[in-house]
Amino acid sequence: MPKEIKALTGLEVLNFSDNSLEEVVPPIFEALVNLKEFDIERNLLQGQVFNDIVNGALSLESFKISSNFFSGTIPEEIGLLSNLVNLWMAENRFAGELPATIGTLTKLGT
Repeated sequence: MPKEIKALTGLEVLNFSDNSLEEVVPPIFEALVNLKEFDIERNLLQGQVFNDIVNGALSLESFKISSNFFSGTIPEEIGLLSNLVNLWMAENRFAGELPATIGTLTKLGT
């Protein structure tokens, strides 16, 4: 996934699903403040995907990262993504418990 994506500040949909990507997701969310849909499902991505998400893309409505190799914990700050309707994170290597702030995402599944 090219780091130059950060220059596309008006980008609303980013879909790299089913591409056999093998890298770590670069820090892009801080620049992509208009991003509504993020889909990188079914790749070979690893590392921590939440490093900068809550610092930028607060307008996210759909966040799909299932079927990768992401690890680490899901941070409490995920509760700040109040516009989320779709949150798909299955089949990864996350550790720990779900943060209680997931319960504040009242639009999930609507």
